Amino acid sequence: MSTKLVKNTGVPEVGRYPTSVVTDATDGRNLIDGLKTARQQPVLWQPHLHALQPFWKAKGSGQGDELVLGASFGDLAPHESGLSMFNGRVFKDQGGLNRHTLVERFALRPRTSGGGGIGDNFSTDAEYDAGSIDKRFFVASRNCIITGVRLTPTVAGTDAGVVTAMVEKTATTEAIGSGTDVLVTPFDLKGAANVPQVGSLGAPSAITLAVGDSLALNLTGVMTNATGVVTVDFQEIDANGSAWIFGVNPNLAVGGTNATSNSTNFDAGGGITLNTGASSADQGILIPESLSAWGATNWNTAKRLLLEGVLATPATITSSVFWFGWRLTNPAPFDLTTDNDQLLVWYDSSVDGFLHATYSIGGVDASAILMDGNNNGVPLLASTKYVIEVGVDDLRRPYAIVNGVLHLYGTALSSLSTLIPSVGVETKTTEARALTVRSLAASMDY
Repeated sequence: MSTKLVKNTGVPEVGRYPTSVVTDATDGRNLIDGLKTARQQPVLWQPHLHALQPFWKAKGSGQGDELVLGASFGDLAPHESGLSMFNGRVFKDQGGLNRHTLVERFALRPRTSGGGGIGDNFSTDAEYDAGSIDKRFFVASRNCIITGVRLTPTVAGTDAGVVTAMVEKTATTEAIGSGTDVLVTPFDLKGAANVPQVGSLGAPSAITLAVGDSLALNLTGVMTNATGVVTVDFQEIDANGSAWIFGVNPNLAVGGTNATSNSTNFDAGGGITLNTGASSADQGILIPESLSAWGATNWNTAKRLLLEGVLATPATITSSVFWFGWRLTNPAPFDLTTDNDQLLVWYDSSVDGFLHATYSIGGVDASAILMDGNNNGVPLLASTKYVIEVGVDDLRRPYAIVNGVLHLYGTALSSLSTLIPSVGVETKTTEARALTVRSLAASMDY
C-alpha cells in the first residue's frame, strides 16, 4: 500500500484512488540518430519514474487525476521503499531492501499450534530411583509415534533378583500392567552405570499413540540402589498415521478452540482450508510459529504494517464468523471487545450478511459496514474469492481494502509493536465451518 493514499495532499476518498504521474521523460531520438544519420527519427519518449507515484489500472474510465469507484490495482504498487511482494504487484525500492516482507503460499500444511517445535520431533523423560513404583509419565496431547526409547542407569541396581523396566502404552482408563508393551524386551536396571541401553521397538500398533493415550513405567523386582532415567522420543503424525516431519509448515500453525491436526487441509484450487470442529464456537485460526520470522517479528504500527491475503469462502457461510487482520490476542469465542488495539475485516452471520471493518485505539472501537459506491453494504458471498488488505500508513492511520477498493481510512492507531497477524474462522452451530486461505503476506518497513 501507499505511504499516503493521496497523490499530493489531502485525505483519500473511500472508493477512489489517485492516478500515477511520470515525473520525467527523455527524448530517445538521439539514440537512433547515432546509428542513422539520414534523418531524424520520430519522437520516442522513454519515461523514468524518479519518485514512484501510485499507479492504478482502472476497470472504468478515469476522470482527471482520479479513477472512478471500482478501480483495481495495477502492476505497480505505490511503495517508496520495499520489495516485490505479492499478488502481481511490484514495490519500487530505491534505497535498497528497506522493507521486511514475508510471503506464505502454503506449500506445506500448518500443524496444531503449540505442538513442541517446528520440526515436530519431541521427547519426554521418566526418572526412577530405589523408591520408585509403577507410574505414568506421559499423556499424548496429539497423535504421535514413538521413534526411540533408551535408558541410562545412573546407579546400577544391586538386588540379587531380576530388576527390569518396561515402557507400556495404556489407554485412557487402562491400568498399568494391562496395557501394551512398547519394547520387545524390558530394560535391565542392573546394567552398567552411565551406559545407555537402546530399546527395541515393538509393532507399529504398540508405538503409535492417539490423543489421550499414556505411557507408563512398569517395574519388576526389588529396586535396591537402582537410579536412572528413561527417555522416549516422538514424532507427530496426522490422523492417518503419516509423519509430518517433512510436511510441516514452519511459519504458521493452526490453533483456536478444539483445533486439531485435521483443522487444515490442502485445497485443490491452491492454499489451505481452515476447518472448525462440529461444536458451537469451535475455531480454526492461523497463528504465527514463535520460532519463525512471522512470530519473532515485532509488528510495529509506526512502520507501515500491511497484511494481505487471498481468501475463498465455502459453499456454506451461514452460522459462521471469519476475520482477517491485526490483533493483540485470539479470543475464544471471537470477540471484538477483548483487544484494546486491533484492525480487522470481519463477517459474523449472526450480525448481518455484510463485511465489516473494526479498528480499536486504546480500548475505543470504531466499526462500520463496508459500503460500495452506491452506499450499499458489501455482502459476503458463498464460493467467492476475496483479496483483502489491512494496513497502517506512515501517519499510523488504518486502512482496509477489499478486492481493490478502499473501504476504510481511519484515525491514527496507537504506537505499539505487539500486534500479530490473525486469520480465522469460527462456527456458530453444531456443524463444522471452513475458510480457504490461498496465500498470505505480511510486511513493514525496517
